Amino acid sequence: MRTRFCIWLPFGELVHHETEVGGPYWKRGPGNAEWWKHRAEVLARYTIPSLLNQKFRFDIFAGIAEETVLADCAPVIDVLNAARACVVAHPAHANEVYGKSVAEEGVRAAFGDYYDNVMFAQIDSDDMYCDDALKLMAEHTLTPGLVLTCRRGYYLNAATGEMHVCDPGMSPPPFFARVYTREYLKDPKAYDEKWCFRVHHPGLTKSPNRVDIDHDRFVLVSHGKNTTSKWETLKKRGSFGPRVEDAERDNVLRRCGQCA
Repeated sequence: MRTRFCIWLPFGELVHHETEVGGPYWKRGPGNAEWWKHRAEVLARYTIPSLLNQKFRFDIFAGIAEETVLADCAPVIDVLNAARACVVAHPAHANEVYGKSVAEEGVRAAFGDYYDNVMFAQIDSDDMYCDDALKLMAEHTLTPGLVLTCRRGYYLNAATGEMHVCDPGMSPPPFFARVYTREYLKDPKAYDEKWCFRVHHPGLTKSPNRVDIDHDRFVLVSHGKNTTSKWETLKKRGSFGPRVEDAERDNVLRRCGQCA
């Protein structure tokens, strides 16, 4: 069986229950040139180094909503091109409906005419995986509809360097992988519905074929420009755990490709 291992970086999602382009959160995010400029800096500073530092390398795919202005997202595309990522345009997705699922355009591009299976690991464009996270995912036997979830990791305050445990309990955070077989290409919507792929990430517990990978393999970065994960907001969540000692923090950051 010919298998391709890929990363999915979503851009231009509709968040906070917006279902159409042009709402207030869209205007603050993907509809704003300054958002793209800052996101390019964060992507280059955190996410890309963590992906290039993996012990098992995945091909990088990035989905950008076709409704965005090309000139606005150019800084991000420059970073992606430097990382040799494949950039895929697709209609803007409502996050609460599609749950960061890979756009059909991205899945088809990954399969091409050659591969039998594709694993897509998901990460937001401002977060990090530790160096063996993707290797742990790739070691699993690929079965139709397999979902691999990370359950516990870390929060990082980019401004202060403070790190805390992130432990959402029964609610999986947005660090996971999905497996697609060529069955998907016949009817993408039916495949997604069969395997509960089109759900917001806390709903991944409903997956009929889900496996947890080992703890402490991701870092959610709070950098001041997030739309959903500001530090003061994170501190109020039940998932916000104890502070991580500096030595452990430095080791985690090194594993994420950072010069701690």
